[in-house]
Order: sequence, then C-alpha cells, then structure tokens
Amino acid sequence: MAMTADRVIYSQSCGRTNDSKLITYTKGTNGTQVDSMVAPPMSEGLAIINNSLYVSFESGAKPYLSGGKYPLYHLYYSPLGSFINRVTGVVNTSGINLNVRSGPGTSYSIVDQVADGTKVTIRCQIKGETVTGTYGTSNLWDQIGEGKYVSDTYVYTGSDGQVAPTCAP
Repeated sequence: MAMTADRVIYSQSCGRTNDSKLITYTKGTNGTQVDSMVAPPMSEGLAIINNSLYVSFESGAKPYLSGGKYPLYHLYYSPLGSFINRVTGVVNTSGINLNVRSGPGTSYSIVDQVADGTKVTIRCQIKGETVTGTYGTSNLWDQIGEGKYVSDTYVYTGSDGQVAPTCAP
C-alpha cells in the first residue's frame, strides 16, 4: 500500500500468470474506487519515491517477468502523476486503425494497433517526429503503454497542447 495526500493505492496480486492490479481509492470515501492500472504478475509492495510509484515483486516472479512480456526483474515504476491523475483521450482516425509505435515517430516499429473510437489512457507525452493527423500537425506523442506511442494528432483530449506529464527519457 502507498498513500498520497488524497489517495490510497493498493497492489493486488492475481497469481503467477495473471497481471496484478494497482487500485486507487480516494481517502475518506468509505472505499470508493477511483481507478485501476495493470501491473506485471506477482506484485508485492508499493512505494512512492521522488514522485514515482514503484512496485516490487515476489522473488519467485523472475521467470514470469524477465522471460515474458515484461522486460524487468524485481522493480517496476510509473511517474506518479500519470497514475494518480491519469489523462484519457479518444482515437479519431475516421474509421481506420491507428498504428502504435515503439517510440515517438513513424520510423519506430509498429507494435500494435488501436481501433478508431477507442478510449486510451495517456501515461505521459514526449516530443518526437512531427506528424499531420485528424487534429492538425504536431510533434507531440502519447505513451499509452510501456513502449507504446501514438501521435497526439489522432487522439482527442480536448486540448491542442500537452495534457499529461512529460515522459522520462
């Protein structure tokens, strides 16, 4: 468990092969859940250090983390602001799927696709290649998952500028 001024964050492990959940509650609301976030399997503890949320894992988690879809060992972190004050947007591509890239530019490999109309959570934003899309021309890219970036020009956030914290280099 970790706490901020107004939130309580719990880690819920769901076994060796299932993703864990990080669940946020607002303090003083008799257990009203505010949000949740997926974390790698076998989460064990939480800490907030230098405005980042760190998740530690059981010692037996190594085979599931380092050899699986999560390239890490015992520690995982997310900028606290991107977890506590999560920003969402809606993909608008006029009916086609949006390519998700491994970095902030079209020269990065395609790692996934997001369907038009999908609500995405923007973890952080970073400047990269300038792209023209549904909402104009910009060099702002949205990180929607670990190693997953989409051009902000295809995501409706209600703003023309940056709406989430800057991604750590």
